Amino acid sequence: MPRIHRPLKEIGIDEYQLEQQLTAELVKEGGWGQPLIIEEHPPGSGKFRVYVIWDQWANCPQEIRNKIIFEAYSKALGNEYRQNIYLAMGLTVSEAVGIGILPYKIECLIKAEETEKYKKCIDAMHELGAWERNNQPELRFSSREDADQAYEKLQKKVPGSHWAIVVEQSLVDQLDFTSTTTTTPET
Repeated sequence: MPRIHRPLKEIGIDEYQLEQQLTAELVKEGGWGQPLIIEEHPPGSGKFRVYVIWDQWANCPQEIRNKIIFEAYSKALGNEYRQNIYLAMGLTVSEAVGIGILPYKIECLIKAEETEKYKKCIDAMHELGAWERNNQPELRFSSREDADQAYEKLQKKVPGSHWAIVVEQSLVDQLDFTSTTTTTPET
């Protein structure tokens, strides 16, 4: 297989710009949309893993994504905080959905034919940071609590039974690794 060397600028990546944007997001309080930054802190260790879910990663190799995340954490929160990261992953929304990091989704139950109500629902979803996936606005969350908060906000913007929280299971979640059934070979 041939080995190809290509500068990152050639594939459309501006590392500095991505790092600056991510650094700004890390010091910003609250908000919705992308990038979605998820920190998972296991009890007692002081260490944590971080997922940065952002469609701007699309053309960026994983090792560059990780480097940008570590640099942004250093600049925004200091080296001491950054040194406690034991895993950093930059993922696009589709990648995060595919591996089960964003299992909660809010769906609009209004059909597109109901033009006025549908437009209100879609606008409300975009106000909360919905992104486009498969040509549809999508709100995704890593926890039920986050999905519930967004649901309440959507209910205030467009009251009624127009919304549903859906939990999608990844293939790994659907497999039962706890089964104790064993088979013995025939002799």
